[in-house]
Amino acid sequence: MAGRINLRDAFIEEWENDLYELNWNVLRVGDYFGLIRADNISEWARISSVRIKTMVERVRNEDLKVWDEIEASIETRDAGDDSDED
Repeated sequence: MAGRINLRDAFIEEWENDLYELNWNVLRVGDYFGLIRADNISEWARISSVRIKTMVERVRNEDLKVWDEIEASIETRDAGDDSDED
């Protein structure tokens, strides 16, 4: 982007704001950026950091069982989804 190795923070912030105006959200992960359309995430469930604090700590402590619990929780919610997506 912009043919530069390092981008100024002001440039990145302006770029993020411009994309936001076009209904895009920018996800920063280290030195990488991801883009996702805002309308794709507007229906996602909101999760507070307090609600997932214990799971995040377990992930940091490399407790692999937490992934099975997360997957089971997602599958349980999906099974209870009555929406018509066909």
